[in-house]
Amino acid sequence: MRNRLLSCVVSTGLLLTTVSFTTLLSVNHLHADSHKEAVTAEDNTIDAESIPTFTAAYLSGQIADSDNDVEQAIAFYKRALEFDPESLTAKRRLFSSLLLAGEFDDAIEIAQTLKDDADVAELVEQALAIQSVRNREYSSTDRYLEYSPRIIVDELINDLLSAWSKFGANKTDEALAQIDALEGPAWFKYFKDLNSGLMAYAGGNKDLAIKHLTDLILDEQSIRVAPDAYLLGYTALASIYAIDGDKDKALAALELNPNIRAGFSPADALGQRIEADEDVSFPVKTAQEGAAYAIYSIAGALNNGQSQDIVGLYLQLARALDPDNAEILVLLADVQEQLDKPEKAIETYRMVPEASPMRRLSQLQLGLNLADIGKVDEAIEHIEAIIEKYPRDIRAYEGLGRILAREKRYREVVENFERGIKAVGPIHNRSHWNMFYRLAIGFERLKEWEKAEPAFLRSLELSPNQPDVMNYLGYSWIDMNIKLEEGMDLIRAAVEARPNSGYIVDSLGWAYYRQGQYESAVRELERAVELLPNDPTINDHLGDAYWQVGRKIEARFQWQRALLNMADFDESLIPAIEQKIKDGMPETKTESASTSSDG
Repeated sequence: MRNRLLSCVVSTGLLLTTVSFTTLLSVNHLHADSHKEAVTAEDNTIDAESIPTFTAAYLSGQIADSDNDVEQAIAFYKRALEFDPESLTAKRRLFSSLLLAGEFDDAIEIAQTLKDDADVAELVEQALAIQSVRNREYSSTDRYLEYSPRIIVDELINDLLSAWSKFGANKTDEALAQIDALEGPAWFKYFKDLNSGLMAYAGGNKDLAIKHLTDLILDEQSIRVAPDAYLLGYTALASIYAIDGDKDKALAALELNPNIRAGFSPADALGQRIEADEDVSFPVKTAQEGAAYAIYSIAGALNNGQSQDIVGLYLQLARALDPDNAEILVLLADVQEQLDKPEKAIETYRMVPEASPMRRLSQLQLGLNLADIGKVDEAIEHIEAIIEKYPRDIRAYEGLGRILAREKRYREVVENFERGIKAVGPIHNRSHWNMFYRLAIGFERLKEWEKAEPAFLRSLELSPNQPDVMNYLGYSWIDMNIKLEEGMDLIRAAVEARPNSGYIVDSLGWAYYRQGQYESAVRELERAVELLPNDPTINDHLGDAYWQVGRKIEARFQWQRALLNMADFDESLIPAIEQKIKDGMPETKTESASTSSDG
């Protein structure tokens, strides 16, 4: 996972977001539980209009909040306000829910009535400042930002909003000076360089823009701490040279990090346009676009899998400034996926403009989300259409293969990856290792090892020391009682590369077990269970190992845990585990009825 700004924020002891917004998102569980008759978490289809009292509507909204069901929360809070139009608590929650849902105009209407509410003043003022930039009412922006934010992220956002507002008012030098004067932690520099570079070029100072953007992308820490700021600066710098007619410098800028061009759609699309001598445009021309990118880049840095509701809020604020910005939409959809809202993600991916280089990626992700909500045939048809249009797009084959594998359609998995490898032609790029890895897994599941092994080895040729491949190949050799020493070496190398992967540690433990080294097996399998305590396969493996070293009570306990966690796993294993719980195992047994994880 990319190292994000959040880790820097946490490490300096700073809060992630506004106290007021965090308070708004909290749920009064004590009262909500006492009013389950109004609505339950499982019943998410209740008609808000049927709720008979303010209390029932308000608490139903709280329950919807706890389920991340923003749309229903809005309906419930609106219903509560029908009973008590002056309720500040209902207005606060409706305001935050509207922002989270991206209904910015409706949120602003509520914000106008909450200006004097100390509990939400910071978020209200920030929203009103964004509205002023959005409406080109630049003289009003600083008036809304007079308060002192209680956390450093909002302080940075507000300062950048103020600067972009001055840029919109044709005060570019003053705006740049304001950004330059910003003081804060070391990571402030990445956002200062990005915004100064974008603003300087949009304001006509090419040399200053090049300086700031070059400083940003040559800093080795910037891509880890602020990856979206880095990516934007990377493409912006190449765009400047291309617009200036210096094709060689433009392409050289993209080669400063060739892996980015290969893996980031806008960078690759930009490179193709430069190579074809086509017109190139700069990503920021207006104050609205600049302010949107400022908030987006900060949200991207915070997107580390935690507090996704906060990240989603910032992205919705950015989207209010630039509704058709493809990068904002794609990142927002990604956050919605992380919040387990695939339907909302699908809706957001559909908004990505047709002409955007992010469109193909968004359509692929849309297809994967269709599969996630059970529309498998539609998903396959959707991704097949992408492959037909872009037959060399490896990501499409990988996405389709993922869906087919989940459906256990392994012959189709093999056919898909063979077709993809043929379409791409001679493959030498190490990033293509996954094509051969997934092809190998397909053959292995079809019990065609003579075809699986060469595909695994080819994957390792492309990406030596790849932990997943080393784990799968090494375990397969040991499971078949061949190449035992080579197999153990591969698994140990995989564990060394990824020591916190419960599945890979389980493979090492189970490899020891299969070779009769039960004490070593117990040691590794106990560590695997610590990493993944609810995985039934690992619990089952540990139970077997415990039995062989005489820890029979603990063995039966682990087998019971395996049964309790068996939902959505291979239920065919249940009878064998139940038999072990009843009768135990032969003392010298070297195999379990369960299968290994595939890492």
